[in-house]
Amino acid sequence: MTEQNPKIDRPDDVDLRQVLAWIGVFFSTIGRGLVYFLASMRAVGLRYKIWLVSIVVVSQAATFIYFKVLEERYYRANFSISSQLLTRRYINGEIDNLNLLCKDKTRKGLAAILHISEEMAQKIHRFGFKDFTTEEEEMKLEVLREKLRALKVNELSAEQKDMIDNVVSRMGDAEANSYEIFAQVYDPAVGKQVLDAVYKYIRSQDFISNRIKVDSVILTNRKAKLMSESRKLDSLKAVLYQNFLNMSKQTSQGSNNVILSDRYLTNPIEVFKQDITYGQQIDEIDRIILLRTNFETTKSYEVILIPDNPRISFLSPVALLLSLLGFFLIVGVIKLNRYLATVNV
Repeated sequence: MTEQNPKIDRPDDVDLRQVLAWIGVFFSTIGRGLVYFLASMRAVGLRYKIWLVSIVVVSQAATFIYFKVLEERYYRANFSISSQLLTRRYINGEIDNLNLLCKDKTRKGLAAILHISEEMAQKIHRFGFKDFTTEEEEMKLEVLREKLRALKVNELSAEQKDMIDNVVSRMGDAEANSYEIFAQVYDPAVGKQVLDAVYKYIRSQDFISNRIKVDSVILTNRKAKLMSESRKLDSLKAVLYQNFLNMSKQTSQGSNNVILSDRYLTNPIEVFKQDITYGQQIDEIDRIILLRTNFETTKSYEVILIPDNPRISFLSPVALLLSLLGFFLIVGVIKLNRYLATVNV
């Protein structure tokens, strides 16, 4: 007969059945507590149902009266602005300054900096802005730019590298510095005038106006340099054309064929391509200067004639939840006072 070794329990052994039992007890306790809580709430509601119905009806009636009668309607007017000179921090700071002036009941400061009448300033509720791209999206774009730049390390042709540079430079430019600025006004008739005043206010700030002037000087100087280089290329093209015309007569005995050798270092195709590139760069600078793409509105002013106040469909459920919370708090305080009174006795 073989002798079996007795099983020795070690203190670090874990009984899986015991663990599962503990988990079951935990969830069972939570379930019983939840059922008891709901039953208590139901019992309190039935016991004080007159109070409950009264508080709910009063809260809903107060919400309706506030929404229809007491609350002053304001409307949303907005426009989109795009600029490489704008930053999220700058826009946020300027909007905060305007909203701070809106808290002044006289609105004299707001009227002064926007150059509008005090009567019009009184019709402004507040200002705000929306960024078309989030910080997370900008980070993803930057990662993608770096990946594209890394491709240039590989053996690529000059044309492929230029294409990558073009994609990287334009990636996200359309919305990276684009913002929607809005004003909430009590009279929709003044919406466009208020937006025009806000646009002029932002554009006239030293932070923006100085940079616009600097950009204009840089672009003008760059255009002058490109035009100077283009004129030199025009002279070079004329010389090349004449040289090749003479070469065709000398080397090919009038056959109009040109035979090139290493002693002719100038590539005429590269010269003509460079001239076209200069022309495109000059046209792009003219477009920026004429259209003012460094600071421009990308969408016409829009005034939404639907009130921008919180809807009754939003306020009514909120009022209902607050009324229920208030009811149970009142009942809880009453029961606590009764309990404390019995303890003191």
